[in-house]
Amino acid sequence: MSRWLEELLGIELQAPHALWLALMVSVAALARALRGPPTVDFVPFGLFAGPARFPKSWRVQLAPLPTALACAGLLVLCVALARPAQRMIAPRVSLGVDIMLVLDVSSSMAEEDLERGQNRLDAAREAALAFVRARPDDRIGLMSFARYADLVVPLTRDHRALAQGLAGLAHVSKDDPEDATALGLATATAAQSTFRAVGADPRRQRVVVLLTDGDENVHYEGAAREIAPLDAAEVARALGVRVHGIAVGTGTRGGKAAPIDTHDLQRFASRTGGRFARARDANALDSVFRDLDSVERAPLAEPDVLLVPRHGALLAAGIGLVLLARLLRMFVFRVVPA
Repeated sequence: MSRWLEELLGIELQAPHALWLALMVSVAALARALRGPPTVDFVPFGLFAGPARFPKSWRVQLAPLPTALACAGLLVLCVALARPAQRMIAPRVSLGVDIMLVLDVSSSMAEEDLERGQNRLDAAREAALAFVRARPDDRIGLMSFARYADLVVPLTRDHRALAQGLAGLAHVSKDDPEDATALGLATATAAQSTFRAVGADPRRQRVVVLLTDGDENVHYEGAAREIAPLDAAEVARALGVRVHGIAVGTGTRGGKAAPIDTHDLQRFASRTGGRFARARDANALDSVFRDLDSVERAPLAEPDVLLVPRHGALLAAGIGLVLLARLLRMFVFRVVPA
């Protein structure tokens, strides 16, 4: 019966054995109905035999009603005890994307060539913040780098904390020993941090967005402790992390020409399946982040099948019918002597 109900009505009985109680109630009701009227009359009804019988009142005509209501209530309670539930398919939800924003904070990010009155870091901060606000389902982290890479905010859905981390970024000064651009170290560290946060789950998309205004100037031939950009690209690819490279700036520094070598950023993108973009002003930078938002769409999870309980209304209805039958017997169809 459970399979029949599921196919016909989409209802599944989680405790179908309780229906045996319904069968027992039906058998008891049938036995009572077949028992017939009482064998002892309290009034000599024979005196009223013949064509001049008294008409039956409505109470006499409806006397079986409490019994019928009680039986119906018990049957409904039996069905409720069988715990009917309806199978429903839950809406598919977004799995989200794990994105690590990696922003250059070297001293050159203080140049104001993207928009008047705003330096490169400020423009990058605003564009990244708009990108974050457009992706509420994603886990996004923040890493800054110059000579070294620092994890500011780990991957999180707490985008308020991420906004605070972005607001707290500051570029290093020119005379600071950390004033350099370690693209290889930053990319490899970000890829490893993103991978460790989610593991090898194939459903999770792992992305690094690397924004800089310079080229690698830390690694050199024969440096044992530095990570070359090419090696970092291989690390990201091995970990299944896409790297999008964004080069910002007009190619000047202090009013003098300072061309940006974008070969490393292009190599990151081509080796890992990401994209490379060049942003020479604030509007172009905003457009780059909007393009990334349209490209990095999160996959949908497989739909979940939910069992929604439907026994509550039946339980209330059954109890109501039994109570109604009891009240009718007490106040409307009361039999004297009891």
